[in-house]
Amino acid sequence: MKKWQSVLRLAELILLLVVILRQLFLRQFDAELTTIAIFLDVLLELWFLALACAGQISSLEPFWIPKRIGVGISVNPKNPLGFWLTVIGVGVLIIIMVILLVLAFI
Repeated sequence: MKKWQSVLRLAELILLLVVILRQLFLRQFDAELTTIAIFLDVLLELWFLALACAGQISSLEPFWIPKRIGVGISVNPKNPLGFWLTVIGVGVLIIIMVILLVLAFI
């Protein structure tokens, strides 16, 4: 396992533990907070997976590729434009989720 994967797993674990422990100590379950934490966890996973593809970027790669799961097409993060769209798009969503998570704790 690479070092960044270990850091990612630790960050995901800490995030979910903080949310769960907060709910246990306050003795109330907040579905919105849990949903935001899980969504943020998934976005962090996508962020690091996109950054892992940075070494494999090639202008010869197609922009659209068929999905591995489901029906349709998706943006290829191994294409230079697709990489930046993925990184910026997921980065914006992470910022929004962090803001919502902070507001949920208040």
